[in-house]
Amino acid sequence: MRAPSVPPRGFIGIRSMSSVAYYMVFPYLGLFFSEQFTTTNAWKIGIIVGVAVFFTRSGAIVMLAPIQRWGGKGVLMAAYIVGAMCLLAIDWFLFPFFIEWLIAAAILGIAFAAGTLSMKTWLANAVVDALLPRAYAALNWAANFGAFFGPLVGGWLIIGRSRLLIMCAAGSLLITVALAAFMPHSSDGPHVADSQRPSPSMTGFPRRLPVRFVLFLLAGSLTWFAYAQLFIVFPTYIHGHLSERFVGLLFAVNALGVIGLQRVVAHYVQGRGSLTAGPPWGLLIASQCLLGAGLMSLNLTPIWGAYGAITGIVLFTGAEMIWSPYYDVLVVTLRESLTTSGAFAYSGLFWGLAESLGAGTGLAVMSVPQGPSPMILGGLGALGAAGVLGILGRRSMAHPFVPPHNNEEA
Repeated sequence: MRAPSVPPRGFIGIRSMSSVAYYMVFPYLGLFFSEQFTTTNAWKIGIIVGVAVFFTRSGAIVMLAPIQRWGGKGVLMAAYIVGAMCLLAIDWFLFPFFIEWLIAAAILGIAFAAGTLSMKTWLANAVVDALLPRAYAALNWAANFGAFFGPLVGGWLIIGRSRLLIMCAAGSLLITVALAAFMPHSSDGPHVADSQRPSPSMTGFPRRLPVRFVLFLLAGSLTWFAYAQLFIVFPTYIHGHLSERFVGLLFAVNALGVIGLQRVVAHYVQGRGSLTAGPPWGLLIASQCLLGAGLMSLNLTPIWGAYGAITGIVLFTGAEMIWSPYYDVLVVTLRESLTTSGAFAYSGLFWGLAESLGAGTGLAVMSVPQGPSPMILGGLGALGAAGVLGILGRRSMAHPFVPPHNNEEA
């Protein structure tokens, strides 16, 4: 099988356009739904946004069997078609009942989850293990290329033109489907050796998950709890202090930083660890400390203004370029007996729960008088992730790191 050093151009295009759709809508969901409910129902907005964010990751768990049967390409195309239809339904019908918003949010989240799982599994099957760090770094680069445009467009359209925003996001998903349609079938599907090993995650829940994988899921959950405070909560948290357009520019700075430096950072990180010597635990721990410091700076934005926001986004970007692509690598290398699609689905389940909990909690505590700051809660979550990664690193030193063999099922 061909083993490219970076994803084929089709993967980069697919990831970029799906990312445009995601970041065009999700950072502004709180503001969008606030137009549908009164300010006294802030808890409803938190629940709806939390449900949508949760299913963007956890919804992948229900797509394991379809991916195994139809392959990543078919599931990806179907998922993003459903996602576009769901967005258009939200735009056209403006559901009057709370339960209808919950259902729409869940369907939208599952569509994004299925598309992301299909894409990552598809890519893992096309790249040899030794090149996974660079491949997922390139995918992260593509995601941020799309994330650069999404928040900018969203920030311009959310105020007064929110319906046009939803239609633009749906159009981006349909472009994603068109790009996937031109991808060759030969790069899709599992490895030839798939049938030579059991796949408990495809037929049901395994009796137990690997201990290292569980610890990594915990660290990732704390990271995604923190992550939600910036990309989901911060636009609402800072409303009235900074304009929505300035927030969109902040997200663009984050994306541009990753676009310009991701490959350089990935090369450096890969030089500090390998699939045989083990991950660069020190750098991963440092990235969580940077993430925590960034969120603490964002917490000071009501006092420091733009200076606090810019400092926070710079620190956050530096952290993201380390942990984001390498977390995907660790999902593959720490899975042991799990299949690649199963490992990504389980990580999505736990991390989706953590991110939705972070989004829902962050939006809810803002309505509590004298309540805790969501940015501080996120910073504490990042520091907790650093602690868990430290424990995982010590366990790996005591027990040598043995990655899955290259001929195992993906």
